[in-house]
Amino acid sequence: MNHKSEDSAKVLQTRRMLAAQLIRLLENKNFKKITVNDICQSAMISRSAFYLHFEDKYHLLHYCLEEELERWKHAMRNKSVDEFILYILDCVLDKKNFYYNTIATETDREVTSMFQKVFQQFFWNYLKERQEAGCTFPGPLSITSAFYAGGLATSTAQWIQNDFIIPKEEIAACQKALISPLIDSMH
Repeated sequence: MNHKSEDSAKVLQTRRMLAAQLIRLLENKNFKKITVNDICQSAMISRSAFYLHFEDKYHLLHYCLEEELERWKHAMRNKSVDEFILYILDCVLDKKNFYYNTIATETDREVTSMFQKVFQQFFWNYLKERQEAGCTFPGPLSITSAFYAGGLATSTAQWIQNDFIIPKEEIAACQKALISPLIDSMH
């Protein structure tokens, strides 16, 4: 192993460790109230080491959300719409406090944007396959997928902001019912 790849591995390891500590802290504390010092103490590293890897706590949060987004993108292959919606809601519930303590702050747009990206990519792929099979849609795929992704992203963010009052199965059924005109029009 050369020094460059060793350094890259160490950087990645440190970034992941800092991300894990932020996620752990968000289990019990609102993002607004978490400081870089809190993260450093939890990770047992110096502030200067933190700043070698991230500009600030918002940059670290963005890194955490991007990692989650990549995990979701990988998992969305070969899922039906129902399976995909339930998968995302399960992922959110698995890190319930992380999402609640993140979305309850000014960072909620970033989380909603993450949902928007993953839903839009899913619908783009889903609709593209149907289009290739001969289905038609009311408009361009980019507009149709953005429309449905926006509704799913916003309703998921609202579910989190309302502290998951609605059971997962009920929100999934509601979301499916709202997109069913699109799905039904493809048969």
